[in-house]
Amino acid sequence: MSVIEVDGLVKDYRVGLMKHRIRALNGLGFKVDEGEIVALLGPNGAGKSTTLRIIFDFIRPTLGEVKVFGSPSGAIDWRKRVGYMPEYFIPSKFIKGRNFLDMVGKLYNLSDEVIAQRLEKLSNVLDLEDLMDRKLGAYSRGMMQKIGLAQAMLPEPELLVLDEPTANLDATVRKRFKDFLEEELEHGKTVLISSHVLSEIEELATRVIFLKDGRVHTEGTIDDLLHPAEVYDIHFHCDPGVIESLKEISEISSIGPEVDRMFSIAAKGKETKDRAVKTIVESGGAILHLALQTESLENVFIDIMGIKQ
Repeated sequence: MSVIEVDGLVKDYRVGLMKHRIRALNGLGFKVDEGEIVALLGPNGAGKSTTLRIIFDFIRPTLGEVKVFGSPSGAIDWRKRVGYMPEYFIPSKFIKGRNFLDMVGKLYNLSDEVIAQRLEKLSNVLDLEDLMDRKLGAYSRGMMQKIGLAQAMLPEPELLVLDEPTANLDATVRKRFKDFLEEELEHGKTVLISSHVLSEIEELATRVIFLKDGRVHTEGTIDDLLHPAEVYDIHFHCDPGVIESLKEISEISSIGPEVDRMFSIAAKGKETKDRAVKTIVESGGAILHLALQTESLENVFIDIMGIKQ
């Protein structure tokens, strides 16, 4: 089932005295299905934050429509099923963290007991205890990020939408937060996330949507993006005579030079990999290392966006 459906979104802004038109979104369309962690990636100005604001009806599109849980984005029936962390989270400065989160819980019709239980759990993830009795105006940027995440996660929503969620967080909290999101996915929750921290997206996301110039440029699963050719690196120790047998196997793209009777090959496809391993082992050789070649999401991003290095 599609949790979010974005269809033909166009968003024009008018700027300057002459009301010059800037097109932020240009026919954008994608879906997020139940149980996915989908990452919305792209360079600055690609339309990521604009898209998230339209999903929540904070701004209206020039053209196109968005549905959340089957309802138009302007409806209210789906909102208690969703938690949202905007890129810039700026609540009132004069309320204490504990009171603010208690107020959020009440908006979701949570009892005092449930709020207390969930805050205890979130405190273990986000290190909230020392923040709760301070006014938000005294928070650092990292503290404010934690409270922003807490208010999005407090209702334990079916859908979690996060815009740059780990900005300003320390490494320990980032790790705990990543583990939390992985647990949410195991429980059937859905996450839509926009982030510039590609190493985290690489570990978290099940699918990635790349935006460029206000439209979908490329999309695919993490496995397809990071292992596009299904090439296996095999390092092994064997008698040099075995190499001639390996050369007869098609789809072995390279054979590394001998170093103390150790060799390396690149085998394309699972069947080729299995044949090569069988040939090596049956000849008395030993497999030292076998791994699927993996591209980093950062390199995929640079390649897709055509960024010159």
